[in-house]
Amino acid sequence: MEAKQTAAIEQALKIFEYAASLLPYANFAEKDNLEMKINLALGECQFICKKYAEARERFERLIDRYNTEEYLITIKTSYLNLHACNGDNERTIELGSEVLNHLNFKFNIKHLALDLIKGKLLFSNKSIEKIKKAPLITNRRLLDILKTLTTMLPAANSLDEKIFQLILLKIGNLSVKHGNSPYAPVGYGASSYLLYNVWKDHKKAKKLEDVTLELLEDTDSSSTKTIVYSFMGTFIHHWTSPMGNSMEYLTKSIDEGAKIGEFLYSGYAIASTIYAKYVVGTPLKEITAYIDSQVKKHRGWEVTLSDL
Repeated sequence: MEAKQTAAIEQALKIFEYAASLLPYANFAEKDNLEMKINLALGECQFICKKYAEARERFERLIDRYNTEEYLITIKTSYLNLHACNGDNERTIELGSEVLNHLNFKFNIKHLALDLIKGKLLFSNKSIEKIKKAPLITNRRLLDILKTLTTMLPAANSLDEKIFQLILLKIGNLSVKHGNSPYAPVGYGASSYLLYNVWKDHKKAKKLEDVTLELLEDTDSSSTKTIVYSFMGTFIHHWTSPMGNSMEYLTKSIDEGAKIGEFLYSGYAIASTIYAKYVVGTPLKEITAYIDSQVKKHRGWEVTLSDL
């Protein structure tokens, strides 16, 4: 596990393969749970090492064998994260929807209109004022739902505007209704976006935007910061500030992502920065130099940036 969490992913793959080969000889009470964990970690390593067919077969076997809700949530969440980081948008939405179903959470595009009405009612001026003093969410199911929705968000933005809006609504509505969590700033940032673009209440949107940024200042989570700063810089802040200010938030997202090796939202922030530079008339030579500098600094972005 230590090797898997560092750059030694190929070493981890070999170790997990060896561990899996020893499992038939094991005989103790927790063998079943250990077998699932080892094979799950092995499937993750295979996927990261681009052995996609082997990884798919392993995950399918795990899903067939460990078919209780608790196990399925664990297995499919792992597979969801891999596809999200790999940019497989359709599979990300598919797996995310399955995980939400296992969590007994209704996620249907038919509910978009109803969730829009709920969101407009939930985000009153009074409720926005109470956000910073709201209790922390401790319910594991709710946290898993929020995490899953957050993982699905970039894929939805690329695939379907209505699914994207539904996810934004779900994250925001759950947060303002149940309390704060590592995902709450994502939900509030999302709702600020909706207030600007859908409900056209710019005064309330700015108020919620300010609360969201204050919450970010109080969190130590680089993961949360890279998501929200990316979202703020791409979709929100340009409504009230010059484009240069938006690029500052995008830079913050990139820097926070670099701290933890996060490439999903910080990758979006880099793409948005390139687009913003182009929009404000930055010379192509300077944009190309910026791309080259990011490729050198962050190997995880190399494929994405070379495509640009």
